Amino acid sequence: MRKNLTDEKLFQRILSNKSWKAIWLNIHEMRSRPTINVFNKFIELSHSNNSKEREIAVLVLSQLGIPPRPFIKQTLNRFFELLKTETDVSVIGAILFGIGHNNECISKNEVEILCTFKDRKEFQIRDGLTFALGGVNDSLAIETLIYLTNDKSKTIRDWATFGIGTLTDRNNTNIKNALWKRVHDKDPIIRQEAIFGLAKRKDPRIKEILIKEIATLDNYSSLILEAIEEYEDTEFLDLLTQKLKVPGIENQINREWIKDCIGNLAKKVQ
Repeated sequence: MRKNLTDEKLFQRILSNKSWKAIWLNIHEMRSRPTINVFNKFIELSHSNNSKEREIAVLVLSQLGIPPRPFIKQTLNRFFELLKTETDVSVIGAILFGIGHNNECISKNEVEILCTFKDRKEFQIRDGLTFALGGVNDSLAIETLIYLTNDKSKTIRDWATFGIGTLTDRNNTNIKNALWKRVHDKDPIIRQEAIFGLAKRKDPRIKEILIKEIATLDNYSSLILEAIEEYEDTEFLDLLTQKLKVPGIENQINREWIKDCIGNLAKKVQ
């Protein structure tokens, strides 16, 4: 079993594995060993001339140990150092996702470095950037996420919309305008993320949208119910109660979700 392997043996297995499935299994085990010996091995590996080895080093270091990770400051310093010279798309993507797992205390200067990647043509890099900036309480980070809500990739639009709608409590015209654009997104998940973000900010214009959404509630509408709870309007208590009386409603949506929403909303508004 992997747990019985020494650090050195596990390290050699990671480097010799041919398939990424096997590599990932060994990476997960190595991440559970946050010792100075393991940390130093993968910092050294991050200097390799082989891009696959650099990527593996980043993948281990990014989640070495559980938060608060013991070597996070040194790890982030190495990641930003790598970003200055790295040219391999997969490695850059791994670095950005690694930063995203540990972005609680990145500096303003580091945010500026990250945001230089917003116009990269490679999906993997823009995707990693969106994750890296999620939850970062910085004006430039929010501005960049707003920019990415218009990305051609629905995956990136989704994460960027989630970033400005849910992961931040900031509330300004630019954020609300960006969310309103996504209310009309062709992707239903992105649309619901935008609706939730506006309901969270108590934007009065979203009430009409929420009322219309009640008419089409189904098993993909849990976020709409959460948005209704966030909006905190007593009128929705009656609307949802009436919805429960619709014949066959249990074939569209779990009735317990609606009941829970009514109960949670009642606690907030009464």
